[in-house]
Amino acid sequence: AGQYLIDYFGDDEANIVELDGLMTSSCGYDRYLGFSRALEGHDNFSVIHQADCKWLEDAGRSEMESVLSVHDRVDAVFGGNDPTAHGAYMAAAAADRAEDIIFFGIDGLPSEGQAYVRDGVFQMTIYDATGGDIALDNAMKFLAGETVDKVWLKDAIIFEKETLASGGTAVSMP
Repeated sequence: AGQYLIDYFGDDEANIVELDGLMTSSCGYDRYLGFSRALEGHDNFSVIHQADCKWLEDAGRSEMESVLSVHDRVDAVFGGNDPTAHGAYMAAAAADRAEDIIFFGIDGLPSEGQAYVRDGVFQMTIYDATGGDIALDNAMKFLAGETVDKVWLKDAIIFEKETLASGGTAVSMP
């Protein structure tokens, strides 16, 4: 998600709202950490607000209402999941400011994130499978006496409007 922003804005300045998932969960913390690390050294990006929205759409909306009341310029909203980012979008739309902001989240489910991309609400969403299937396959191979790699890569899928019909764009990640 952080790399996507870097590619999207390039050297342009951007004010970013980061609405994280449940920070007491490993998944929520890992998404926050990955996003933060990607933006390190990119001084043209300012995270103007960060909040733990606990995966909740209502929390995303409430946080975004607060942001919009004190910030004249918001360029992008990163949601730790799609419902949180959608809540932020609803707040921006109610304030007639959604047109100037790109919204994106993580989960990429057909009924949420992909639908929001299709409808022009989100710029993109990321489907990040848990990798449980790969772990189970490797465990079965190991138990059968086969050699398995200690490190493996899985693909995240980035869904943008142009790539929805083709199943998104796969991006390898550890």
